[in-house]
Amino acid sequence: MTTRAEHYDLLEAGKPRGWVEENLWIVDERQELVPLLYDVNQVYYDEKVMQPLKSWEEGVEAFCLKDRKARWTTWTLAQIFAYCNNVPNVPALFVSYEDDAVEEAARAVDVFYDNLRAEWQTPKGHWGADFKEFLFGPRRADGSVERVTSSSIRFATARNFNLGRGSTYKIVVPDEMGRWQETYAKQLVPSLMEGLPESAWVLIGSTPQGVGGQF
Repeated sequence: MTTRAEHYDLLEAGKPRGWVEENLWIVDERQELVPLLYDVNQVYYDEKVMQPLKSWEEGVEAFCLKDRKARWTTWTLAQIFAYCNNVPNVPALFVSYEDDAVEEAARAVDVFYDNLRAEWQTPKGHWGADFKEFLFGPRRADGSVERVTSSSIRFATARNFNLGRGSTYKIVVPDEMGRWQETYAKQLVPSLMEGLPESAWVLIGSTPQGVGGQF
């Protein structure tokens, strides 16, 4: 089994696969808890996009036309979780087209955390009180959250036009972008992209949804 130091070096090099497959679990179609293992398409993505990276500080822009029920969203969330749980200063944003999709993504993160081995858990992640945001750190006596890794995953729907204002994200996932309303996409996408550093990871994915749209 890979040591913590070895995993951290791989994460810093932009290679999260080993940590994800060794440590994260999902609930499958039979409602059973199973390890999250890369399928053939995710292995291909890893080999073509992630493995060539020399550092996690290199920017990534990936567009994926995904198959239905391929668990691509869950797999993308697993990569985000790997970094936010282990690497300092990783603000991440997951944006989808409706509240139910956001709630489903948030439940996947709960499963990741709740089934993580104790030695890998940040000392208790929490959901923020003001909006849907998973904060990686324990609560202080006054109820605030001590940000151990200074990392977080924020969840939102595409109708929130202000997501890109006053925030700088390291990872942005516009999920199911083909389903976004045209008005939302035209206002939100430029707002998000303007504030991103060159080292940001932008992972855009959607199932087929006809011709047209921002995706």
